Amino acid sequence: MTKQLHAQAGDVERDMSTDTLENKNLLVVNVGSLGKRFILEAIKSFRLRVIALQNHRVDWAEEFVDEWIIVPPDASVATVKAEIHRFTQDNDMTLDGAITFWEEEVPMVAHICEEFGLAGNSVETAMKTRSKYDMQEALRQKEEPAIPQYLLHHENDLEEAMHIVGFPAVIKPLFGSDSQSVVYVNSPEEARKVCQEVLCYSNNYEELFKYEEGAAVYQKYIPGREFSVECYAQNGVPGIAGINEKLPMKLPYFMEAGDIAPAQISPKEQEVLEREARITLAALEIRNSLAHIEMKLTPEGTPYIIEAASRMGGAYIQKTTRTAYDFDLIRAGCEIAVRIPVSEKSVPTGKHARAQIIIPETSGVVTGVQGRESLNDPRVLSHDISVSSGTVINVPPKGYDTAGWILVEGDSHEEAKQIMTEVTGKLDITIEETKAS
Repeated sequence: MTKQLHAQAGDVERDMSTDTLENKNLLVVNVGSLGKRFILEAIKSFRLRVIALQNHRVDWAEEFVDEWIIVPPDASVATVKAEIHRFTQDNDMTLDGAITFWEEEVPMVAHICEEFGLAGNSVETAMKTRSKYDMQEALRQKEEPAIPQYLLHHENDLEEAMHIVGFPAVIKPLFGSDSQSVVYVNSPEEARKVCQEVLCYSNNYEELFKYEEGAAVYQKYIPGREFSVECYAQNGVPGIAGINEKLPMKLPYFMEAGDIAPAQISPKEQEVLEREARITLAALEIRNSLAHIEMKLTPEGTPYIIEAASRMGGAYIQKTTRTAYDFDLIRAGCEIAVRIPVSEKSVPTGKHARAQIIIPETSGVVTGVQGRESLNDPRVLSHDISVSSGTVINVPPKGYDTAGWILVEGDSHEEAKQIMTEVTGKLDITIEETKAS
């Protein structure tokens, strides 16, 4: 076990005769929203043949998709498998791999990989990385630090949860994404107030895979700095691409505020984070995929896994990792999917990336956006400021909308922070506050 944990994924034996992505048939499960356009652009630049599995054709993705497999919105796993079989037979085609960059579709990809003999994770692993409860129990079984927790199916489960786990605590959906309906509570009154809201959580992003609704997890709140370790595994051998440090969030809600890369940590802290990430990959049996592992280091230095996803981190994570570590997560994910040894190597570049998510102070309607020209600053690596006049934004407790994000690059953390201050200082998004009904 120790030898495997410290091995590098690049040590997988290479077959140079097939060491190319060109012309491989890659099934992309759910192309996602327009914000994920850069992913399809990258995949096509590798000259892969893209077959998109979707509930409907997506206009913006047409130029990147070679073939579409369209299934009904309420299609079962069996129906999806049958449609893929029909497509490959009709087109005399063999799939070389399958991948998703959309959290909700991770289990569907596992089912597909199992059915068609593709490189991927097991369905059990996929569900562990989606279930906020099961992933902690898997770590506990491996005698790793695990967060005290209690599963909530009904409001009457809450009293026992508060008694066993205590305060402060976090209540979150069993299956959730984007930190939606994840709430910090520090008293029975607060817990009872938010419990029903979380139990009624509904994910608007679900497309191809459905989950049991009406379940939540009550977990002990873990203090400390939070990080995301960008990882991958190939044939069960783990690798580390880079470490992002999360900007502090504004409690009681856990809306992402931004990230910096590389993380401002000591060599000892880096060793602890990387070791825990490798252990987590093994404990959850993540064998063939990218992985995005969020964890905290307590003031005492103990690492606790907050969440572990068996896919690439969302939004700007690919870009921060590329900037700070010269590691292309998209290429690595495609290589793993089609059984090509990962060619990427994580090498600190000396550059520092800083991402900031723009979260308005109040809910309301956007009445104007001034200073967009600041986004043309050459030090701005990327941005997704898609709001305009008339856009409705609901922030907690009404909703979990943002105005987008900005990513900048500097030669130091301090410089990147200063650049971000300059850019955001020129950007003015005005909102007419909506009154509570």
